[in-house]
Formats: sequence, C-alpha cells, structure tokens
Amino acid sequence: MTGLRIGVSKARRPVPCWFPKSGVNLALRSRDKGDAMSESSELDPRGTRAALDEASHAPGAIFASPEIFRREVDEYFKREWLYVGRVEELADPGDFMALRLVGEPVLLSRDRDGELHANYNMCVHRGVEVAYGSGNLKAFSFINFDPDARPLADAMAALDEEFSLLGWELIPPLPYQGRLADPYLTPAVSAAALAADVWIDLTFPYLAGSELHDQAMEGNHIRYLLGADLNAGGLLRLFGRVDLDRYFAVHHAFDALVNDAEGKPVRITDSGGTDVSFTLGERGFSKPRRADKPGTVLVPGQCTLIPEVESVKGRIEIGAIFHEYYTSLAAPMTLEIDGRIRAISGGGNESTVADRALRRAGSGGEYGYVIHFTHGIHPAARVTGDSFIEDTRTQGNNAIGMGMPWWDPGGGENHPDAVLFMHTIDIDGQRVVEDGAIVGPESLVALTAELQPVV
Repeated sequence: MTGLRIGVSKARRPVPCWFPKSGVNLALRSRDKGDAMSESSELDPRGTRAALDEASHAPGAIFASPEIFRREVDEYFKREWLYVGRVEELADPGDFMALRLVGEPVLLSRDRDGELHANYNMCVHRGVEVAYGSGNLKAFSFINFDPDARPLADAMAALDEEFSLLGWELIPPLPYQGRLADPYLTPAVSAAALAADVWIDLTFPYLAGSELHDQAMEGNHIRYLLGADLNAGGLLRLFGRVDLDRYFAVHHAFDALVNDAEGKPVRITDSGGTDVSFTLGERGFSKPRRADKPGTVLVPGQCTLIPEVESVKGRIEIGAIFHEYYTSLAAPMTLEIDGRIRAISGGGNESTVADRALRRAGSGGEYGYVIHFTHGIHPAARVTGDSFIEDTRTQGNNAIGMGMPWWDPGGGENHPDAVLFMHTIDIDGQRVVEDGAIVGPESLVALTAELQPVV
C-alpha cells in the first residue's frame, strides 16, 4: 500500500512525552525549553507504574487535556510526516482532496504532469477555503492579497491550456499609469502577470505601457485585456449587450475609411466651441474580433484616428479628463493646440492636476502633443461619469490622448486623456459624423443602423 505523506515542519527533532519517575505530577517538557506545561494532580501518572495488582490506567484527564494536546501538536504533528491518504485517491490529473490536519486546511492535488502537491487550502484575502471535499477540477479560484506571496505564479507556471487556474491579484490603486507605475508593483504582481496566459487588467490607472506590460508582451504568450476602470455593469454592457459580429463590421468599415484617408485633412468640431484640424497619420494596429493570439486587446467600442502630431492645430473644449484619475469637469476645460499643446484654461479645480499630468507626460517640463483621437460607436455604452473606458465608448464621444508619441523613446508610457462629447467629424471634406451619429458614407450608415443594443 502506498500512502501520501505531508511534512509540515522539520525545525528540530521532537521530544516525546515522558513521565517523571519521581514526583506526583505529569510534566511535558522540551529538552531545549525546559518548561513544564502542566502540574495538576488530575494528571498524576504514578498508578501506571505500580505493581500489577495495584496498577491503574492513566488518568482520563490526560486524554482530554488541552495543554497536552497542544504540546503533542507542536512536538509531534507539526514536526513529522503525516499520513493523509492513498495515492489511488488522487490517481488522475486534476484530482484533488481537501482535508484538515490538526485543524489546518490542506489541499492535495495532482497536476497535469502527474505530480502531487500539498498547499494551504485558504484564500488569504477573504480567509475562506478554496476547495471542499474531493473530486476532479481543471481550475481553482482564489484571491491573493499577499505582496510577497507567489502561489498564483507558481501554480500557473505548471499549467497549460488544458488546465487553468483563475486568480485575482488585488493591489491598491496605482497613482500613475504606464512606466510611472513600475515602482509601485510588487514581485507578486509581476510574477502573476508574467506566468499568466490571459491577463485581464482591471486596475486604474492601468498597467499598459509599464515595464511589466512590455515584458509580458515580449514573452509572446499572454493575451492582455486593458479593462481599466470597467465595473460589473460596464463589462456586461460592453461585452454582453452587443452583437460583436455586427459591431466589428462597423468598426472595420470605419477603420477602412480612415486608412484610405491617410495623409488627408480631418476637422473635428462640437457645439461647445471645439474646432481642431489635423492630417491623418499612419494607422496603428487593428483591433481583432477575437483574442485568440498573444498581444494587447482593448475593450470594444471605439475607433481610432492617429494624427500627424505636428499638424494638430485648434481649440478643444473637454467635459471630462483622465489625468491622475478620471473625473467629469464642473466647468469645461479648453486646450489650445499648435503642434504641441500650448495652453490649458478652465476646468475648475482640476486644472492644477491636469497641468501637472500634462507636464509629466510631456518632455522637458513642457506639454506634449495630441497623439490620438477616437470615435465611440458602442450601442450599449452609457455615460456614467464613473468609467473612462465606458464613457469614451459611448456613441459620439472622443478620447483625446495627450503626451509624447509612443514611437519616440520614452513616449506613450504615460499619457492623460481628455473626453470630448458628441463631436462632428469631417474627413477630407466629407461629413462622416454629425453630433455623435455616423452620417456617411451610405455603406457605413447602413451597417451602423444594424448595430443595436442586445436586450
């Protein structure tokens, strides 16, 4: 018969329970501590050493004494291998068995390579057990809140596409995004991200642009979703309340229109005084319909227009901003642009934070450029004021990225975003969007008409 044994600790050899040959009381002693655990007449063991016709059993209190039990746990159970079961009970990959050893929850499992593992069966964030009973699973889920722990990374490193481990790595909100977040990332967060196959980033500010994100993409095996500040409602609306095939038909048609207009003039206006023009630059990456390959994936809902940054000129009136956090503005903020962003005004109390963030994202203490415009096309997105990701994907809204171009050294690692609501877009003199709604060309209008929220 083959058994499983688990070692809890091997700090030093145990010292057995012993009965003094003289004296009236039982004493449990450790040779290196020399402390008596109990001296009670109820535990008098002398009757066990008397002549046979006078001998008696050990006092019953010995078998129920909490002090003796605690010493037995410390001196025996936590220092020696313990039998926990037969290997036949964990015969197949994915088999598991949850049990308790001297009150401690333990999870036994067999991985895809047939190796046996014993782990502490506890979610360290909520203090609940990860698994109960026994059976066969392809995933365990838990939350890791220990900044120095590696259970998520260690577990995921042993798994492949056949077996997956779902983990939540909770961290405090980051003060900055991109490279500026690097000093605030713990080894546990980095290890978990780099060991993952799918990384859903729901931190805000987010980790895209950080050194960790760059390392993850260089590994060429991680699919990264920039979820940022989406809450449960936003995730449901943006992924669940849309026909994604119809959505991507509109998205790819809009992209084709923009790609064909590279080098052509674009003008964006709104009813609040925005009037900015630029020349369309080279198109960035195309957003895939399915995240079936390694790389960065963005939440569906917006199309991108990349300008030649030195060509951007005009005035933009914004109603919300993501600088160090995302917030609606009590008063509109005005951006004056002539190649670089030359000045900001308005915005109430947020102008100081915006100034600080723009200088941080620029170079030499100066403001940077406008590096992207977008157009929101998601039929189910709502302007809640609480989510930058969802607000900028609402139909007719525009996320305006500010800072240094990502193709320049050090660029794109941290950039604020302004939000323009219900804009109008002319591309090469053709009206494409008016007051937030797509109005041309006819083929794009027809596709957009079929893009409705899924109830």
